[in-house]
Amino acid sequence: MPWRRPQWTESVRFAALQADLGSVRSDLEHWRSTAAKYEAEIKHLQEAFTQQQQQHFDASRLQADCEALQQRCVCLQQDCDGLRTERKALTEKLHRLEAELSSSKEQSQVLSSSLESLEKREEVLQDKLGSLENQHLRDASRLKSQLDQAQARTHTLQKEYEDTQSQLLDLRQQYEKTEQEKLNIHQELEQCRSSLKLLQDKSSSPSILQPVQAIFMGLVLALLYWCFGQLW
Repeated sequence: MPWRRPQWTESVRFAALQADLGSVRSDLEHWRSTAAKYEAEIKHLQEAFTQQQQQHFDASRLQADCEALQQRCVCLQQDCDGLRTERKALTEKLHRLEAELSSSKEQSQVLSSSLESLEKREEVLQDKLGSLENQHLRDASRLKSQLDQAQARTHTLQKEYEDTQSQLLDLRQQYEKTEQEKLNIHQELEQCRSSLKLLQDKSSSPSILQPVQAIFMGLVLALLYWCFGQLW
């Protein structure tokens, strides 16, 4: 019976290449999704930074926070640039694997059509088969190393994303607390204004108490304005 091991080995190599190709495509889609998430996060941080600038906070006290947010945006932009570079590298690798897969198909057809002549050169093919098996092992080891590096990078980016989300949540809570305190002081200020107007309207003739009341209410308003300015 003719010896057909070379055709079986090429089929295994062909299947392995298809599996590697599928894995690289999956990695590529994952990086595309990750890059899109980070781009959305950058846009969100930039919008949050713009919104915070439009608030009435004291610019001198928030300058450090604004610079920190800007630096964070720069870091995230650099991460996205790195992801784009890695995505480009994975795309090029995908094209190389597709070309190698196409070449492997053509080689398989040639081997099938020339099986009779290959059987006569069994000893030569055995040597070539050993070389191909060694090459396959080296390729598998290299791809596994690249996959491990990609997984480690994914874990690092996921940790940075979670830290950023936590920081954004803290900033949002601080903003809501400050807004509530500002609203309370604004309400107290309006009440004092109403009380002052009511005292002024109660009597049309001046009395000795009106200047005292006006001074007292002026001090209260000054104190509330001072507290209001500290919040901003």
